[in-house]
Amino acid sequence: RVYRLGGDEFGLLCAGIGSEQEAGWLLERLLRKLDAAGAQLAFWTGVSIGATAVCPGEGIERALSRADQALYERKRTAKNGYRFYR
Repeated sequence: RVYRLGGDEFGLLCAGIGSEQEAGWLLERLLRKLDAAGAQLAFWTGVSIGATAVCPGEGIERALSRADQALYERKRTAKNGYRFYR
């Protein structure tokens, strides 16, 4: 499921991803698809993604906070890619 969190921030909640490596494959595929779609737009600059796992017994708010931290870390170091925090 995809959710708009506010402004230009969206959340993607995925079930059945068993490892950080599987998450990386999904994120790379998502980045490629978005880049291909954006290449047709004169104003496209790319996308930065912050990702995390929702740990057993953890509230979604804590996981969203960690994903937000990953996103801003990615934006500080490089654009147009992802950062995964565990």
